[in-house]
Amino acid sequence: MELSVARNCLLSGDVFRSIASFQRGIYLDMALFLAMKKFAFTHYNLAPVFAPVDAVLAPWLNEYGTGRLSVLFNTLRHMRPIVVMYAIYSGRLSLLQFIHDHDIPLAQLGEFLVDLAAWCGQLDIVKFLLAINHPGCTSHAMYLVCRNGHLEIVKVLHAAQKDCNQSAMDAAAAHNHMDIVSFLHFNRSEGCTTAAMDKAAANGHLQVVQWLHSHRLEGCTAYAMDDAAAGGHFDVVRFLHENRHEGCTEMAMCGAAARGHLDILTFLHANRDEGCAFFALDKAAKNGHLEVVKWLHAHKPHDGSTDAIDFAAKNGHVEVVKFLLANRSDGFTMKGLMNSIQYPEIFKMLYKAKPMSHACIIESVIRENQLELLQFLHERRARGFCKHALDLAVELEHWEIAKYLHTNRKEGCTEIAMNKVAMVGNLPVLQFLHMYRREGCTTFAMDAAARNGHFEVVKFLHENRNEGCTFMAMDGAAARGHFDIVKFLHTNRREGCTTMALDLAASGGHLEIVQFLHEHRTEGCTTNAMNGAARNGHMDVVKFLHDHRKEGCTHDAIHGAAQNGNLDMVKFLLANRTEGYMYKAMDRAATYGHLHVLEYLHAQERNEGCSSDAMDGAAMFGHLDVLKWLHANRPEGQSYMATVEAVSGGHLEVLEWLDATGKLFATSSLLTRAALTGDMEIFQWIERKILPTTRDYQWAAGSDFDTEDLDMFKRLIPHFNMTSLSVKLDRRFPVLKDFISHELQNNADSDVEDSDEESNALLSDLLRRFVVAEEGA
Repeated sequence: MELSVARNCLLSGDVFRSIASFQRGIYLDMALFLAMKKFAFTHYNLAPVFAPVDAVLAPWLNEYGTGRLSVLFNTLRHMRPIVVMYAIYSGRLSLLQFIHDHDIPLAQLGEFLVDLAAWCGQLDIVKFLLAINHPGCTSHAMYLVCRNGHLEIVKVLHAAQKDCNQSAMDAAAAHNHMDIVSFLHFNRSEGCTTAAMDKAAANGHLQVVQWLHSHRLEGCTAYAMDDAAAGGHFDVVRFLHENRHEGCTEMAMCGAAARGHLDILTFLHANRDEGCAFFALDKAAKNGHLEVVKWLHAHKPHDGSTDAIDFAAKNGHVEVVKFLLANRSDGFTMKGLMNSIQYPEIFKMLYKAKPMSHACIIESVIRENQLELLQFLHERRARGFCKHALDLAVELEHWEIAKYLHTNRKEGCTEIAMNKVAMVGNLPVLQFLHMYRREGCTTFAMDAAARNGHFEVVKFLHENRNEGCTFMAMDGAAARGHFDIVKFLHTNRREGCTTMALDLAASGGHLEIVQFLHEHRTEGCTTNAMNGAARNGHMDVVKFLHDHRKEGCTHDAIHGAAQNGNLDMVKFLLANRTEGYMYKAMDRAATYGHLHVLEYLHAQERNEGCSSDAMDGAAMFGHLDVLKWLHANRPEGQSYMATVEAVSGGHLEVLEWLDATGKLFATSSLLTRAALTGDMEIFQWIERKILPTTRDYQWAAGSDFDTEDLDMFKRLIPHFNMTSLSVKLDRRFPVLKDFISHELQNNADSDVEDSDEESNALLSDLLRRFVVAEEGA
């Protein structure tokens, strides 16, 4: 039988989506995108950055194609740059073209898309973005493609006359891209720095080192041989020794020793006179290089310290520890002994060599649950055992250790042991402690057991112990809804409770407990009972308190109900209570987007009204419908905070409305707020709407520095103070750190003719310390 037209309509997904578009909220298929945030490009490996997005976005695109992109972007504005960047990363050129043609010209997006496409090695997308004149291309693009070895993109960027600096050849050399090094040498004039040969040597790229030695004049530094030695690149070390004059430092032998490169160590010892650092033996021992340790002991007998055994023990290098104990007198510290706890053989070896007894050692053994070592220390009559040892074993639930201490030691424990067991509800252990130990517990035991709902523990303590409890037992049980415990305590104990019991039971919606306390106890409650119940939406509790108690409530009852959008509660309280409310009720309803509550309170024709906090709060959370309603129906208006909070919350539609109604406050903090959110669209919008001063940009730049937002940083870096960059450079993640160091280099190059000799010396020292950022991160 053919389906009717009506049934066809009802079974149509498109029709239902159209119907759903009139509802408030987020489409079901887009709910997964709510939590997505802007990408943090902090490390060079982009796979972990895009993997979570790929897992959600790829299936969505496969199902809907481009058909729902406009709906997605209109519903969740933050998804536009995310989808665009994902398309670049995954090489979906057709998707980019669709967005460019049907949604927004990509050149209007403030993100540095050419840089990203170059980073991802997407040649066709780089060409497309250059063809549409996308402005998001910096010298970082050339650096990234040189670093990643994309020669064809290097040629495209070169043909487009895009910016480049010395870091490009440095990066290509560091990562063994000889073809790119050669291309840049013969086609560009920027050259490189000593970092090119330094990093090529560090990574063992002998061919690149030889080529740079033959074709370039920049040379290298002592870091070249130092790092080549540490990396185990013997051929590079030999070449540098035979062909370069920069030499090395004592760190060359130290690095070779630390990494276990005995052949390089002996070569440097025989052919160089820089020597090695005194801690070379310590580093070799730490990393377990026994043969190197033996060689250093034979040739550098006066080097080394207690760190050798301390770190060898920490890393479990048994043979190294044996050798050092047998042949050296440096010894070890208590730190070394404690570091070895996870390696019983080493621990015993060290303890026999130098017995150290301290409570912290016993504690560490218990924390690591090392029963074997505890027995060892006991048999050796080690000092440091105390009552807290058994307390700790019980607290950590290391029962075998607890039994051993109980059986073999005389220190016993304190009340803490039984208190902790009662708190977690472990009745068998509690019974054991009660039967075999005399320390007992305190009132905390029953108080905590009652609060956490351990009824059997409460009964056991009541029947077998005499410490009792305090009023906190019933208060805690009532607050958590443990009705059986409340009844038991009421029937069997005399400590009673306080008004907190009924207050907290009411706030938690535990009606049975509220009724029981009302009928059987005399402590009563306070206004907090009805206030809390109203705030949390427990109508049955509110009605009971209204009908049976005299304490009533305060303004906060309606304030809390309004804040949570509970209109029925608001109506009940207004109809049955006389406490009323203040302006905060409308303020909170507006702030949290409860327009229906706002309309109802407004219709009551009362005098409380609201304050400017209503519009400010609605702007903070992006409730445009509430803002429009307040603007049309209330005279209070808003303060400058409405604009500030709309920027902080990323609510562009609110900002546009504030601007259209003449309510936009252009303050000096707006650029800073936008920079902190990383919302490039809002940042650009603010730039168009106000005339920022240089000071505004500098504040924004200084604030953005701590957000690790690479795109925003690139936009703001022309306004950065180079001194502030250098101070914070050492704390940055690899990508941003390298980018900053390149900017410092560019600044040095551009200012070299204008700066005096002293300034050049200071800047050169700065670059030596910071330009050597981790290329391999």
